[in-house]
Amino acid sequence: MRVVNLTGGHDLSFFGMDQVTQDPTTKKFVLNDGEQPRLTVPCVGCVRAKRSSICINTMYAGDSDLLLSVNHTAFTDVEGMPSDLEPNTIYIVSALAYNALKASDYAHMDQIFTIDKTVVDGDGRIVGCIDLCHN
Repeated sequence: MRVVNLTGGHDLSFFGMDQVTQDPTTKKFVLNDGEQPRLTVPCVGCVRAKRSSICINTMYAGDSDLLLSVNHTAFTDVEGMPSDLEPNTIYIVSALAYNALKASDYAHMDQIFTIDKTVVDGDGRIVGCIDLCHN
């Protein structure tokens, strides 16, 4: 099986559960000191979903003072997805792109994955993930 990273701009590092400790307060998976990725998948492209917002409600105080504007934001119109997917290949995209593809009834969702269980370093920066999700 071939793995293609289309998350855009960065390699994707995978760690095992034995390489992290789950913080009991934040529930984040924190990388143990000195651990190296089990697998790193280089980024070869970027799939993006365009953002669109629709104002669904606006509340005013008096005649002109805006108090609250409620918007519905959707991510649609995915760009950067290869037109011909290779067999025996999975494609990793961002969660936003994954959800936009799913919402558009993309024909090849069986080959599209996004990251699950992100791993952070001691400073809270995302450094990779533990596994992928596909639903």
